[in-house]
This record gives sequence, C-alpha cells and structure tokens, in this order.
Amino acid sequence: MLIPDWIDGLCDARRLFRIRQSWPGLPEGRGFYATEIVKNLILGQTPNPQDSKRAYELRAEIDWFIDGRTISLRSDGEGGTNAWMARLDPSGDEVWEIRSMKPRPSLRIFGSIVALDVFVALTWSKRADLHKRESEQWETAIAEFKAERSNCFGSARPISGSYPDAYLSNVRLI
Repeated sequence: MLIPDWIDGLCDARRLFRIRQSWPGLPEGRGFYATEIVKNLILGQTPNPQDSKRAYELRAEIDWFIDGRTISLRSDGEGGTNAWMARLDPSGDEVWEIRSMKPRPSLRIFGSIVALDVFVALTWSKRADLHKRESEQWETAIAEFKAERSNCFGSARPISGSYPDAYLSNVRLI
C-alpha cells in the first residue's frame, strides 16, 4: 500500500488522522484516513449519544475495510444497489461514498481513493438528511465534500483508472 507523501503531511498537521484497526497487531490490508469530524464519528466521540451508539456498528465496518476483506462495491453507473461502497456519478469527479446502512440511521461517509486501497474520508451525513439524490441537500453535501477535498488536497487529484482494479482490491461488484 503506497501512501502519497502529502497524506503524511496532512497527518503531521493534524488535518487528517489514520484510522487503525481496532485490535492492535492485526494486519491492515487497506489504509483509511479521516478528517477530525469523520474520525470522531467512527470512534463514537460525538455530542449526540445516538450518533455515538451508532458508531459501534460503523467502526466494525471500517475495521472490515481496513482488514482488506471483501467489500461490496456498486458497479460503475448502476444505481439502487445495497453495495457498501460506491463511486458516485459523474465518475470523473471521483467522489466515493461508504454506505453504512444498518442499524438506522443510515450513514454516508464521503471521500476519495488516493492510492490503491487507500481511502480518505472527509465528510459525512445521515442518509435521511440528504433526501433524494438530486435534492438540494444532496448537492450541498457533495459541494461541502468537494470544498473539503480542495482544502485538504489543493490541486492534487485523487487517482483515476480502470474501475475497480485501479482503486480497490478484493471487491465484489453488485
């Protein structure tokens, strides 16, 4: 797993945080980095007790990802699947989402793949707050993600390439 140097710089500046496997010593097949707001959600460090309780299931899912285990990935251009992860349309924007659907409330974590098997999570929303895919709320969430990505990455672009092989290993397309 090759981590771009600028990711290390963002970690040194405490703008990104590496999320490690919950159980020290277990192998990590993928890298997962997050902004402080996403890190706090994953670790259950939120002001809302319901969000903190919900974080336990999310944390288990993130551990599964970090382990390098098989994840379900939405086939490019398909909609309406129960895949755990998806690249959103338009694909050229390289906006990815993690879909933590159970238990309710369903959560969405927006991020980018910056190297093979390395995900950077920048923002999150409760799915119900986003309404329909073309809603103003959805567009606002994506705009906020893109602004955060620009703020963190500047002119550096996330990777692009052959889907899904250039992005993630050990996936099952659905």
